[in-house]
Amino acid sequence: MKRKRCITTREVYKWKVRLTIDGSKQRYGLHYDKMYSPVVTWATTHFFLTQSVLHGWHSRQLDFLMAYTQAPLERELYMEIPKGVTVTGGLDRSKYALRLVKNLYRQKQASRVWYQYLTKGLKELGFTQSSKDKCIFIHVDDTIILGPVKGDVDEAIRLVKTRFQLGEEGHLCDYLGIKVTKLLDGTITLTQPHLIDAILKDLNLQSPRTTGRSTPALSSVLLHKDPNRIPFDDSFHYRSIIGKLNFLEKSTRPELAYAVHQCARFCTNPLSLKTTLLIVG
Repeated sequence: MKRKRCITTREVYKWKVRLTIDGSKQRYGLHYDKMYSPVVTWATTHFFLTQSVLHGWHSRQLDFLMAYTQAPLERELYMEIPKGVTVTGGLDRSKYALRLVKNLYRQKQASRVWYQYLTKGLKELGFTQSSKDKCIFIHVDDTIILGPVKGDVDEAIRLVKTRFQLGEEGHLCDYLGIKVTKLLDGTITLTQPHLIDAILKDLNLQSPRTTGRSTPALSSVLLHKDPNRIPFDDSFHYRSIIGKLNFLEKSTRPELAYAVHQCARFCTNPLSLKTTLLIVG
């Protein structure tokens, strides 16, 4: 179960539940061969959002409904009968399995199958794929459509709906957890207040702490050799925090890149300083 919230009001506007398979049981060469599927880079996203501001383009946000399940299977697959599903006729459920008829979440190749299906469908609808970024119009299933003429944007949406199940989410305001705010002068701002709050909560830094001065990052070499470094407690999820910081710096806070990359170098053996020194802006 998952709740999707409005990034501004935090009100729940959609409840989601998915049936998934246990992809860890798939065997390479038998159940799958290739898994990779490209996603749009943040550099491309920033570029087109900048163009939309400079040229006054219209924008709409779309969501492919249960995207992976819209694509057919790449090969024949079976799954155990899920708990809670009743087998009628007095059959022994341990002797039967379900044969999948659609691509399903948690398959190792699920994202690749969906990407290939979507790309093929869009090309058949007359769209042209960029040679510079193979998916400038897609990030898994969250989509932004930009164009100088509102009628052309509406027509593009109508065309895609003839091939795919599509949900319209109105004007661009919440993209991949990023709050997009359009200002009166026509510019836009990208912020991630809820991700920052989550990081501060993970670090137990919810209360305001200010130093009144900037704090330079420590050299990773000095950190590595510091004799006062001790192992983190098992309850401190270092990798998870680094992952959140990595997404934050790539999408809206590039000035954090150096500090985040330095911290990421210690993911295999994170240690802490007895003297705490951590500033999150």
